[in-house]
Amino acid sequence: MMSPHAHSWSPVAPAVRGQRSTRAESGTYPVLQRRIAVVDDDALVARITQMILAHGGHQVRVFHDPLEALQALRADPAAFDVLFTDLNMPAMRGTELIAAARALRPDLHAVLASGCDVPPSEVSSQGLAFVRKPFSADVLLRMVHGAP
Repeated sequence: MMSPHAHSWSPVAPAVRGQRSTRAESGTYPVLQRRIAVVDDDALVARITQMILAHGGHQVRVFHDPLEALQALRADPAAFDVLFTDLNMPAMRGTELIAAARALRPDLHAVLASGCDVPPSEVSSQGLAFVRKPFSADVLLRMVHGAP
């Protein structure tokens, strides 16, 4: 049992812990269901990201290995509308995954997430949306709704 004085870490900004976002329901964001691949080797970050996106009305499939995500995209390049990926993962960098995914599907909307500083040239050269960890539910949903 957790002590009442203990603190738990969350990749989501503190302002949204325990709060339900109703913006998608209230019309702040367009209510468009997207099929989203979430790729993050950190299981906790991936799970919380999945929960936020699913609550926003999206279909989410989580991959902890970028090579598995790439395999799914090769099997069906139209399976996802959005690729949301961490930058630093053991098997492949997120930017490499995005480049390989876009070789299969050039119009795939991609969002790169990282808790580290990322050179602007790395983001702009690939036309990526970028979100810094920790992120809020609102920021995450805005990035996804920015998809064409």
